[in-house]
Amino acid sequence: MANYWTLLIGIPLTIILYLYYSPVAGITAGIITLIIFTIRAIMNYRDPELMANIKKKEKELHKKWGITETEDASIENGVPATATIIRIGDTGTQLENKLRIRFLLEVKPKYGQSFQMEYEKYISFLQIPQFQAGKELNIKFNPKDKSKIEFVSFTSPEGKTIYFADYKMD
Repeated sequence: MANYWTLLIGIPLTIILYLYYSPVAGITAGIITLIIFTIRAIMNYRDPELMANIKKKEKELHKKWGITETEDASIENGVPATATIIRIGDTGTQLENKLRIRFLLEVKPKYGQSFQMEYEKYISFLQIPQFQAGKELNIKFNPKDKSKIEFVSFTSPEGKTIYFADYKMD
């Protein structure tokens, strides 16, 4: 809340100084406002109580929007495998600029039997061409519950490996 006051006071002050006194004074006030805003934001980020409230609100929104634990939790100790997209389809659900896509995947673990599974994930409209039938993805899955998977990486048309951690899908 204190950061809002920084902006409510800092922005008008910057404009007034810029217009009525000198551009240098206005720019200086703007830079000082941004520095104070950034420092307060960093201090808030380190506040455990605030972060706990943010996590709580995030869980409430996930429950409200119907985001499952498969999307919410990472599978750090999952079994690596390759998955080939056999078919994709629209579920009819849309959230902001994302569609909920249903994938039919052929999962081939390094060790063990391959299997087919359905998986749903929100994907941006612009990223849908990256996920067509025949595309091969690297995934991790929970061996105790094979319906819980996480996309890890894929190969771009240029032959470059793209990791989903860097490829903001959600």
